[in-house]
Amino acid sequence: MLSDARTRSVVIQCVLVAAVIGAATLLVTTTFTNLQMRGIPIGFDFLTTPSRIVISEAILSYKSRDPYYWAIVVGVANTIFISALVIVFSSVLGLIVGVTRLSSNPLAAGTCRVWVEIARNSPPIVLLIFLYSLWWKILPPATEALNPVPGVFASMRGVMVPSVHISMATVGVTLILVAGLIFFAARVASSLHRFRPTLSWAAVAVLLLGLWFADASVSTDWPVFAGSNFQGGLELTPELSTILIGLPFIPPASSPRSCEAASSPSVPGNGMPVARSACPAPRSCG
Repeated sequence: MLSDARTRSVVIQCVLVAAVIGAATLLVTTTFTNLQMRGIPIGFDFLTTPSRIVISEAILSYKSRDPYYWAIVVGVANTIFISALVIVFSSVLGLIVGVTRLSSNPLAAGTCRVWVEIARNSPPIVLLIFLYSLWWKILPPATEALNPVPGVFASMRGVMVPSVHISMATVGVTLILVAGLIFFAARVASSLHRFRPTLSWAAVAVLLLGLWFADASVSTDWPVFAGSNFQGGLELTPELSTILIGLPFIPPASSPRSCEAASSPSVPGNGMPVARSACPAPRSCG
């Protein structure tokens, strides 16, 4: 039976799979046994116990006495929030740098080239640590905070900017969401294709009705220095500011050298022209 190549290959694969499963089972069993012998709890019961983890900045309400599962949720929410901000900043910065590198101005193109080469050859963690250390070396204390523009203060404690508060009635917000769902369904669902004009007008009508009932009010909270710290406004701590400034440098550092190819008039050897749109994405050009 083993003389047949097909049968032999199947047997060998089955033996390898059985060996892997056996090794994994032995590893898991040994780990669980050792944990039980040392009195270390096994399972997910810890998720409901107080985490006692301090999270200095969170977009969701969080306290150190909250359970572990909520600490995980807050961490995921912070990650998504930071990722969204960095994606926007990186896209804008990469587009500007990519277009500038294709400029005929040697000063502008050379400056962006130097910046890209430095960022590309710098480890991200080194860049973040360097930027974070600048807060304590360059910026003054809060009592002598820099005020480059009205309402914006920069100091060792971070950057204070005005915050905008928008309050809307629940009914209005609900109608606006319903209008968005109607418009999305009209554009995506193929079965509703023939009703697209009607649904689009219905979405507009619901949206206007929602804006009417929302009774939105906008207020601006300006930071003011009182006592030994700032009151009001939105505080961008040194940690958050370092991430927002440093992470947009990372995409150019890991991108291929495609801008040079995009700026060349032809491909060597065949003379075929290369369109300048060969470098459209910010991550490719930055």
